[in-house]
Amino acid sequence: MAHRHRIRPFVAAGGVAVLAAATLAGARPAAAHPHVWIDARASLVMADGLLQGIAVEWTLDAFVSALLIEDFDGDGDGAFSTHEAAALHDQTFSGLSEYGYYTHLTVDGIDIGPAEIRDFAPAIAGDAVVYRFFAPLPIPADPTRKRVEVAFYDETYYVDVALVEPGIALAGAEGLGCTLEGREDLETPLYYGLAFPYRTAIVCAAG
Repeated sequence: MAHRHRIRPFVAAGGVAVLAAATLAGARPAAAHPHVWIDARASLVMADGLLQGIAVEWTLDAFVSALLIEDFDGDGDGAFSTHEAAALHDQTFSGLSEYGYYTHLTVDGIDIGPAEIRDFAPAIAGDAVVYRFFAPLPIPADPTRKRVEVAFYDETYYVDVALVEPGIALAGAEGLGCTLEGREDLETPLYYGLAFPYRTAIVCAAG
């Protein structure tokens, strides 16, 4: 896996039970620190001037990847078949719904999910497992009228999610005058203030 270069010094940390069932199925530790690392990239997807959702890509760390490949690439062909991908989803990924899939969407400061995940597609890239999925907004949002922000984090500092280059991009926003603005969220301390999430807002010119 390539060297991790963070967009910001800290982007996310979390408490997960089931990224790799063989190692993470137990109770959360009393004193947590990162045990699992995820490199994240994302695209904010626009259509008809409205934000529809977020396309997310995770690259899992080498140790967790090795466990998942051993457990779910049953035929050892270096790819997840439809059956293997379904088993991986049901036995590991679906459990992350309890933690919002480490994907925090807010509209005018109100946390809206994600309530569901679509198009989960795991893959093997070299020695790494890559998850791709889409987190739709419950109701498409107009960023000319509402402040829409996304951040990737969890709250117990067990999983470290690093937003890596190219970070967050815009898709389908051509000609809309939209830009992305990032900030460290000092109002949301993680793990007793050891770190703070990094939020990205989509800002579009009013029509």
